Amino acid sequence: MTARPQTSLAAGAPWPKTDKPARRNGPRVDLTQLSIVNEPPPMERCRKGRKYDALFDELQPDRRIKCPPDMTNPVSNALRTWLKDKKIAGRVLSRKHCPDGFGGVWWVQDRPGAAPRKAGRP
Repeated sequence: MTARPQTSLAAGAPWPKTDKPARRNGPRVDLTQLSIVNEPPPMERCRKGRKYDALFDELQPDRRIKCPPDMTNPVSNALRTWLKDKKIAGRVLSRKHCPDGFGGVWWVQDRPGAAPRKAGRP
């Protein structure tokens, strides 16, 4: 029994051409636009503020932030971060589809005397 060739290369076909120039990713750099300056490296990150801060400053507990359904996750994550940075007690609830067709994000304060909430879902 003779072995059958498995690929076209095994059948005696010429090796694929490799003389193509290397492919470059991205635009070429114009060296005339580069310069060296005497500037020290930044020692801290530049923070000008977050985009939802003005909205969250006006927000009161148990009020809804009405937003498009695809924006509920980013807004709720930003609200959690804002509450953590400000050291404000409470939790964030979100819902993608409310009866009015929009999404909603709420800041809910912990009620005094309420049982402590378990981590994760029951």
